[in-house]
Amino acid sequence: MKRWLLAALVSFPALALEVGTQMPPLTLVDQFDAEHSVPVNAGTIVFTDSRAAGAMVTEAMTAVSAQQRSKLNYLVDVSGMPSLVTKMFAIPKWQDLPFAVLIDQQGEITAALPRQPDQVSMLCVADGKLTEVRYYADVATLQQALSQPWCN
Repeated sequence: MKRWLLAALVSFPALALEVGTQMPPLTLVDQFDAEHSVPVNAGTIVFTDSRAAGAMVTEAMTAVSAQQRSKLNYLVDVSGMPSLVTKMFAIPKWQDLPFAVLIDQQGEITAALPRQPDQVSMLCVADGKLTEVRYYADVATLQQALSQPWCN
C-alpha cells in the first residue's frame, strides 16, 4: 500500500495555476546573479522548462525590439538540467543575451506555472492574478506574439 501511495504522489506533477487564481510571489536571480521580483502587475511572463522551448525564446526575443523586450519577464526552470551544465554552459551563454533570464535552479519557485512539453508558456498577469495562458511551439508564432504582447 505504501509503495502504491508513493508511486501515485510521484506520478502527479504540481498542480498548475489556473486562470483567475492569485499568482505566487516570484523572486529569482538572473544570469548575472542579480535578484528580481516579478511585479504583481507583471503583464507578460514568458516561461520555459526545456532546452527546446528555451532555444525558441532566445531566437524570438533577440528578434524583437529592446523596447518590447523590456515589457517581458522571462523565467526559466532549469531543475531538469545538471547543475554543472547550468553553471558552466547555460548561464555563460545567457550572459551574452540582451535581456534578463530569471533562473529557477531548483524548480520550486516556478513549479505551479502552467506548462506544456517543449512549448513556451506565455502568461498574462494583472492585479496579481493569472488572467490568460497561451502556449507556443514554434519560433515564428512566438516572435509574433512577443512583438505585440496581448496583455500589456
